[in-house]
Amino acid sequence: MDDRIKWWFDKAKWPIDNPGRYRFLARAVHDVGQGLFPDEWTRHEPLTPEPYGIPNFSTPDGKSYRLPQALADAKQKLIVNDLLIRHHPEFGRKPAERGPFGPKPQDFTAEEWAAGIEVSSRIDSERYQLRRRLDVVQETISTACLSGELVSVLRPLEGGSMTAPLDPQAYWNGERMKPRFFWCQMHPANPFGVGLSGDGYQFIYLTQDSLDRFLQTLSPAASHTPEPTQKKAAPTQEIVADFFRNVVLRLWKGDGKSNEYRVTKDEFHELCKKKWPDVSTYITRPVFEENRPIDWGPGRFPRTQSFESLATAILGTEDLSA
Repeated sequence: MDDRIKWWFDKAKWPIDNPGRYRFLARAVHDVGQGLFPDEWTRHEPLTPEPYGIPNFSTPDGKSYRLPQALADAKQKLIVNDLLIRHHPEFGRKPAERGPFGPKPQDFTAEEWAAGIEVSSRIDSERYQLRRRLDVVQETISTACLSGELVSVLRPLEGGSMTAPLDPQAYWNGERMKPRFFWCQMHPANPFGVGLSGDGYQFIYLTQDSLDRFLQTLSPAASHTPEPTQKKAAPTQEIVADFFRNVVLRLWKGDGKSNEYRVTKDEFHELCKKKWPDVSTYITRPVFEENRPIDWGPGRFPRTQSFESLATAILGTEDLSA
């Protein structure tokens, strides 16, 4: 269990609320999660470990298969071995023995490998859904703090007075939001840094009245009639995979598989966000890794057109084929 999960699990380590005036950010995460996902929010979302991330094997013709044992690396084989011990004791697998240079290599029968990969895929599917919901909640809170719908303040770690309301532009107008949700802390002099805690860091709170008003906008009773500008629902992994295979890859193949219509993992995520603003990287990244053609390879590649031009071409192609 990593430090983030330990902290979210042990609520005794959380600072107190200031009843009626201020709500600690971690508790507000659950409040907003319940408002956004009334039938799905489990409160286990912040406790979800990283997915195992064992990718599928994609062939040049676009077909996707479970990763064969022959192409798996040592780390992936250790994961499969651990999963078999926990979920398939009938195979009688033992913990990996350690040699002079680390764990000894693992070998599996075809049945063992298939069973281990199936467990990995099933658990990852569950984890991606949990982490997707958490992603949406964090992005929703960040956006609402930037817009001023939610009002944030800081409090010293050891206790004391709350600060004045934080300037939305100075403290919430950025892309690096993940660190502040790790332990719900922020350094007022460096709000967009990569640090998590330490000297000068303070706990993040939301004013209770702004949170109450915001939660009213999320409740089914308050928003049963969709507004014309309502955001599209975040897509499932299957929908994103269909978009990648049938739109992105089709255009790339139609152009003779040139680099002009090739995208990186980050660009694919940005492309998806143009279609679905609330889509999470926990959806787009595994889709990209599992369906990326072998001849794309890793890293950057030369391309003359800008990403915006490429995005316009891809999304325009989709509109024409709809």
